[in-house]
Amino acid sequence: MDSKEIQALIKFVVKSGAQEVSLETEEFKINIKTASGAL
Repeated sequence: MDSKEIQALIKFVVKSGAQEVSLETEEFKINIKTASGAL
């Protein structure tokens, strides 16, 4: 996963309103958490 894919994932999480998303593969693990009340 490159930096552009990570940025797109972050934007998706923010727009979706999810508070936390975790993604794990054999190659990497990423956790994205948003602050409560964030826009």
